[in-house]
Amino acid sequence: MVTSLISTYSIESYINEKKLLFIGTLCNMKSSDITNRIFVKRMFHFYTAVTENNYGFCIDVNAILQTYELSNFLDIY
Repeated sequence: MVTSLISTYSIESYINEKKLLFIGTLCNMKSSDITNRIFVKRMFHFYTAVTENNYGFCIDVNAILQTYELSNFLDIY
């Protein structure tokens, strides 16, 4: 609470902010962009795969969206 009162944030919140901005950038790209197509394909595979080896960017995206209760936005996307 003290850090927010003096307008400083933890390194974790700074990293989370940058990750959320990156996710927003990926979602706002044109659907014809190869980067967007790779992102959508990886996220679709993450949600539909029945493996226990999920690691990397997709699980990180899912975890951060759940942390801030934003996962429904990705579901809608």
